[in-house]
Amino acid sequence: RLAASYEHFTISGGRSTIWKIGLELASKYPLGVGYHNSGILRNFSLEIPPELKHFHNNLINIAAESGVLTASIFIWFIYSLVRLCFRKPLSVLHVAIGCAIISWQTAGLVEYNFGDSEVMLIVWLLLGSVLGDLRKQAVH
Repeated sequence: RLAASYEHFTISGGRSTIWKIGLELASKYPLGVGYHNSGILRNFSLEIPPELKHFHNNLINIAAESGVLTASIFIWFIYSLVRLCFRKPLSVLHVAIGCAIISWQTAGLVEYNFGDSEVMLIVWLLLGSVLGDLRKQAVH
């Protein structure tokens, strides 16, 4: 996905256009334009195909829809979760989940994978697994 991103970045109405619009919206509306309202991006450029309804970047999408504060909280959440997965003593399960979260966010640099229910189902399953395991460890 990352390798093909340059082509998707340079085409008319591609990522360069939608990311520019997303960053402009995030700076103009620091509280966001509203959750699930990224479909309005077509109103800002006729180059954008009508089927495109998000910004193809997790962070830009969150910042444009829900605001800069929410994007900052999201960054803190992901950082804290990855840090939790790689804390000492290392657990193979936690390291694997940490790598999966890093992979999810790496893909999220060029796509909006919050919109994929199958991806989010796995994310919540992994998050529940690591938090449940940590809670179990804390009790014992």
